Amino acid sequence: MTTDRPVEVYGKRVDPAPEERAWTCGSGYLLSGRLVLTAAHVVCPDDEPLTDVRVRAESGELATARVVWQRYDGDVDVALVEITDGVWREPRWRQPVRWGRLVTGRPRQRCDATGFPEVVATPQRRDSHRATGRINPGSLAKAGLHPVEVDDPPSRYSDGESGWAGMSGAAVLVEGLLVAVVTTDPAGFDSRRLVTLPIARVVDAR
Repeated sequence: MTTDRPVEVYGKRVDPAPEERAWTCGSGYLLSGRLVLTAAHVVCPDDEPLTDVRVRAESGELATARVVWQRYDGDVDVALVEITDGVWREPRWRQPVRWGRLVTGRPRQRCDATGFPEVVATPQRRDSHRATGRINPGSLAKAGLHPVEVDDPPSRYSDGESGWAGMSGAAVLVEGLLVAVVTTDPAGFDSRRLVTLPIARVVDAR
């Protein structure tokens, strides 16, 4: 039974366009034994929940799941997925999830996020990657987002695609507190930046 909170999240499009993949791939974070926090565009790519959603821990088989809540509106991109598979064994942790918000404008706040990006994927598996970096609270203030300047970013592929594909939905932690969710990888920063949605913004809006 896993005690890890980061999980892979997949959603299957019913009728994908020719340029779209049938399966979306993203990351998530177990808030409880069966509830997963992720980015909405992973499981609601067209602003509608996908009916075929799967979740996999770092070791184990894909488990069926369903979208139970989502907000995909402008810069807000977050969803909750419930694992419904009867064979899923609920993990246990010594401590519950601890939530947090940045209360300082001081730049370069240390943080980390574990996800399952394309850059470490192989034909056999989509492996985990723990990205470390620094949040600069003064940036993207109008959008209400937190940019993370990554310590060791992957290189862009020759076709311009990002190795971060699949990192969306990863939880951003500061000193063990969940403060944000990864949503995008802006092209203009050549994979050196990940944009994240502060979790306090979602909670305050509820």
